[in-house]
Amino acid sequence: IEAFETLFEAVFTFEKPLVAAQNGPAIAGGAVIALACDARAMTPSSTLALNEVMLGLPFPSMAFEIGRFGFPPIEHTDGMLLGKPYSAAEAHAAQIARSVDDDAVKAATSIARAMLQTSTGAFAEVKRALRADALARAHANGKASRAAFLDAFFGDDAQKRIGDVVAKLERKSA
Repeated sequence: IEAFETLFEAVFTFEKPLVAAQNGPAIAGGAVIALACDARAMTPSSTLALNEVMLGLPFPSMAFEIGRFGFPPIEHTDGMLLGKPYSAAEAHAAQIARSVDDDAVKAATSIARAMLQTSTGAFAEVKRALRADALARAHANGKASRAAFLDAFFGDDAQKRIGDVVAKLERKSA
């Protein structure tokens, strides 16, 4: 969990423009990485979902703060509490994704180029300031949230829910 949170924080605090080019599902940790970026470009077949609560898991603090930052407040209930899977069109309409394009890499590159037209020093400082409160909360709650996540993960409820998902995936691939 600490390694995941370190990765999430590194993406979230990267001082240069960072745009996710998504061409498939981004679920749980993959969604956190996409949401940690400055913007997201998705292909029409992409989906994005934070399904932790649906699996009986609370969020570790860094993942929670990135979700809170990446989803507009009106989407917190659907996106974080209910684990709604957003299609690319829904993510765009909800202002979670900046672009829906058949070529997510091309769209993400275009968004990043626009961001690179700014002063790199100013961009980094404004990005740091925008994320400062989320980082402070994540660091303050890190130890307790990791303990709660681990307790839940190894609990009967989460193990059953995770097992159900695995069984469903196995049936789907058979």
